[in-house]
Amino acid sequence: MHHRPACCLCSLVRVAHTCSVPGSVSPRFRKRKSRYRCLKLALICAVAALHLAGPAAAEDPPANAVRIVVDGDGRLRTLHVGPRAFAGHGEAAGLFVQEGDSAALAVAGLAIGQGRVTDLAPAGLRVTASLESQADGLLLSGLVEDQRGQAERSVDVVFRLPFAPAVWWGSISETIGPDAAPAAVARRRERKDLPEGAGVLERIEHGGLAQDFMPLQCVTTPDEQAGMALAIPPDTPCRFRFAHLREPGCLELRFLFGLSPAAAPEWRSRATFRALLYPVDGHWGFRDALRRYHALHARVFQRRTQASGLWLVSMPSLKDVTDPENYAFWQATRLRETPLAMQMGLAAFPYCIVGQRELGYLRQKVSGYDDVLSALASKPESTRKARYSWEVVKPLVESSALHGPDGRIVYRLRETAWAGNSISFPMNPSPFLPAGDGHPTAASHTFAEIEEEFRNYPSLAGVFVDSLAMWGSYENYRREHFAAARSPLAHDAQGRVCLPNWMPHVDFLRELHRRIGPRLVFGNGVRPGRAFCAFELDILGMECSPLDLVSRTQIDCLRSLAGPKPAVCLLNYPEEGLSRAEAEQYVQRFVALGLAPEMRRVPWPRYKDRDADLYRRFMPIYRRLDRAGWQPVTGAAARGSDVWLERFGTAAPELYFSVYNSQSAPAEVRITVDCKALSLPAGGPWRELVEDRNLQSLEQPLRLAPHALRVIQVGR
Repeated sequence: MHHRPACCLCSLVRVAHTCSVPGSVSPRFRKRKSRYRCLKLALICAVAALHLAGPAAAEDPPANAVRIVVDGDGRLRTLHVGPRAFAGHGEAAGLFVQEGDSAALAVAGLAIGQGRVTDLAPAGLRVTASLESQADGLLLSGLVEDQRGQAERSVDVVFRLPFAPAVWWGSISETIGPDAAPAAVARRRERKDLPEGAGVLERIEHGGLAQDFMPLQCVTTPDEQAGMALAIPPDTPCRFRFAHLREPGCLELRFLFGLSPAAAPEWRSRATFRALLYPVDGHWGFRDALRRYHALHARVFQRRTQASGLWLVSMPSLKDVTDPENYAFWQATRLRETPLAMQMGLAAFPYCIVGQRELGYLRQKVSGYDDVLSALASKPESTRKARYSWEVVKPLVESSALHGPDGRIVYRLRETAWAGNSISFPMNPSPFLPAGDGHPTAASHTFAEIEEEFRNYPSLAGVFVDSLAMWGSYENYRREHFAAARSPLAHDAQGRVCLPNWMPHVDFLRELHRRIGPRLVFGNGVRPGRAFCAFELDILGMECSPLDLVSRTQIDCLRSLAGPKPAVCLLNYPEEGLSRAEAEQYVQRFVALGLAPEMRRVPWPRYKDRDADLYRRFMPIYRRLDRAGWQPVTGAAARGSDVWLERFGTAAPELYFSVYNSQSAPAEVRITVDCKALSLPAGGPWRELVEDRNLQSLEQPLRLAPHALRVIQVGR
C-alpha cells in the first residue's frame, strides 16, 4: 500500500502540533484571528513537510522517497520510506545525547528547516539540530555544546530511525536478514610489537549488526519494497558507529565526540555533526546506496586520470622492468630516472611518508621508554646512514610526536629491512601545527621535500603518500595538538578525549592538493577506517595479504571507496613464497572487482617470468574494466553459489560483466541481465573476453573452473 502525500493541513497535523484533521476543527479556530494563525502555520508546515520528502532520482518512482514526521516537542513520530511507514515508539527513535557508557540517553529535539535548541541543564549541554531537504533526501545537521566549557568530556550524539524488520547490508557482498544470528563482532587486535604503554591504537569494528569504518549504512525490508541509507558526507570527517538495534528496531548512527576547551575555536567544547538520509532500491540495497552516494558527491569521486595499470615498486632500476605496458603508477624512489619513466609511459609519484619519523640503524638495542628518551637527548650511534638524521628527527618529535594518555611520547620499536634496529615515532601530520624557522613540523618538513622534488623534476605526476593505515591508527592525547584539528575531536573506548591520527592525515591530504594544483595524490593504506582519507585521493592503493584471497572485507571496502577512480593493490606474500595457483587466484579475483593486482617482487623480478603469461592475458582485460568504470548496481544476476558478478561501464560497447567463481570447485553459472534497465538489446551480441569467443546466448551456462574469471562484453 503506497503512502498518499499529505495535504497542507494534514502536514500541520503531522508535523506541527498533532492537532485534528480537517472536518474536526476545534471551536477556537472559528475566530478570525485564530483562523489566520492556523492558515499561516499550515502553510509554513506544509512547506516544511515538502522539504522533508526529498526528491528521488529521475529514474525512481515518486513513491520512493523518505519523509520524517516530528511532533511539537521535536520528537520523531514516524519515518516514511517509500510505501512503508515505521513508527517511533515512545522514546526509542529520534535524536539523543549520551555522556559516557553508563549514562542514559537524553532526548534532544529535532526541527524542520531551522535549528531546534534543547538545553540539557543537568548535564550542562546544549544541542541544536534540524532536518532539511537536500538533492536526494534529508540532511540532519546540528551542534552539541558544553555550556560549562571547563573540562574535557566524551559526548555521543545518537540518531535513531525506526526500521524493522530489517535486512542489514554489511557491504556490497554481505547481508544479514532479520532472523539470522549475526556473527560475533570482530575488532582489530593490538599489535604485538607495540610496547605496553607506548600508545593506544584505534579499534576497527566489523561483523554482526555494527560497523565503524564505512561512513554509509543501508537497511532494507525483507520483501525488498523499501530501503534507506544513512550516510556521513565525505567532507565531514568524524568518529562514528552504525548499528541496527533489533530491540527497539532502529538503525542507529552514533557520533563519538570529545569536547575540549583546548580545541580550535570552531570546536572549542563543541562538535558539529551532519548526516544524509535518502531512499534506496530495496533490491539493490547497499549497492544503490553507494550509487547515490557517489552521484551526490560527484566531485569527490571524479576520476582525474585516464592512466590505468599496475603499481610499480621494488625494482632496482626502471631499466629492469621488461613489461612496462602493464604498469601505470610508479612509486618513485629514484627520481633521476623520471625522464625514463616518461619514455616508458609511467606516471611518476615521489615517495613521502608524513605519519612517522624514525631513528634508524641504531647500534644499540632499545628496551624501553628511558632508552627512547636517551636516544632523543643525545645522538645515538648508528651502523649506517638512515633516511633521516638525528638532527632532523629530534625537532620533529618535539613538535609533532603523539602523546599517550599518560603524557608520554608514543613510539614503536622495530627491526625493518629499510631502517634496521629503529625507533619509529608516529607523527601528527597536521599542516596547522605551529611551524617556523628552527621549529619544523612533520607537515612543513614533508612539504619542503615535495617542493624541492617538483623544482628538480617538474614532470612529476603527483605525490605518493605512504602508510595512511598504519600511522593513522594511533590515538593522540597531546592537548596542545587539539587546536590544530580541523574536525571535531573524538574519544577512545575508555571515554578519554583524543585526536585520532587519521584526522590530521585528512587535513594534510587536503593541503597537499591545494599546494600541488592539478597534480595527483596517490595514497597507500586505504583500508577499513580510512574512508575520509580515501576521499582525498586520486589513486587508491592498498597492500594486501593472502587473507584477502579468502575474505572480501578489505577489498569490498577499497572497491566501494574508490568508485570510478583507480584502485591498485600490492600483494605481500609470506616468506615461503606464492604458488602459481595462488597467483592465478589473486590476479583473477582482483581483476573481477576492477582492482589492479601487482605483487611485491622481492628480490626483483620474483615470479615475473613464471607469471608473464598470466599478466599478458588479464591486464588488457583489467584496463578495459577500469577505464569503463565500476558500477555498484549491476543490473544483472548470476545464478550459482559463491559466484561474484560486477558491472563496468554504462553503455555498449564499453559495458562489461565480470563473473568470478570464488569457490574451490567448478561452477556452472547462468546470468540474467535486466536489458530494459540497462538500455541493452535483448539479444546481445555478447562476447567473452578471457576465452575470446562469442556467446550465442546468456541462457547457456558458463562453466567456470575453481577461482576462474570470465568477462562478458556487451555489444560486440
